Amino acid sequence: MEEALELAHANDTKERMAGVERLHQLLEASRKSLSSSEVTSLVDVCLDLLKDNNFRVCQGALQSLDSAAVLSGEHFKLHFNALVPAVVERLGDAKQPVRNAARRLLLTLMQVSSPTIIVERAGSYAWMHRSFRVREEFACTVTSAIGLFASTELPLQRAILPPILQMLSDPNPGVRDAAISCIEHMLERRDPLSVRGPGPLTIKCNNTVIREEQCRRMHAIGRGWLPLMQCYQLSAQSVVSNRTQLASSEVNFLRN
Repeated sequence: MEEALELAHANDTKERMAGVERLHQLLEASRKSLSSSEVTSLVDVCLDLLKDNNFRVCQGALQSLDSAAVLSGEHFKLHFNALVPAVVERLGDAKQPVRNAARRLLLTLMQVSSPTIIVERAGSYAWMHRSFRVREEFACTVTSAIGLFASTELPLQRAILPPILQMLSDPNPGVRDAAISCIEHMLERRDPLSVRGPGPLTIKCNNTVIREEQCRRMHAIGRGWLPLMQCYQLSAQSVVSNRTQLASSEVNFLRN
């Protein structure tokens, strides 16, 4: 692995591409856990590679980290402070393969750690990120996380719902669409008996203009909307809606 790491640090782009490809192959084929020092070396190199101008190098670095996390997830926890925000940034990459690899890595980190912890850490950078791609891709990531982990990770959906509600007023249509898809997915999986919270929350909402296509989808959600909020111990203090308005955003969360 040391040789592959050295090659991945080469000045020549083709050599770096060959290095990350070799690194990924080695990690995929390995059945042996990495030591703490090996994980540190790998993370340090890959953090640099995630800034590379070549998208294949970035993609290979993310894939290598994903494979290594499967092998040695415990050691990765020591690097979350640096690793998680760097992966979030790649959710905004111009190339879809890089964004896909970043989403997969976040899901793997959720698997080897705690889904709720990763959502909260990544969300502190992603929910309000300046790049609409990051916001949209993170909404898609947490939607996938609900499908994978919600049945075993009780606080997960409760951590996701408030910021997803805020996304309904995002200026980018793709982000708004991803938020509604996430809410629809939560409704499909809703189980009131599976959620326990420390206390009720109050949501104070200002009227937010919602586009026609969103209104149709929100109308399709229909009666499931309020039960969903009740399920996660959320109550709408003011709900005012018509064909083009839904009280959903500029949301302040106040514990009763």
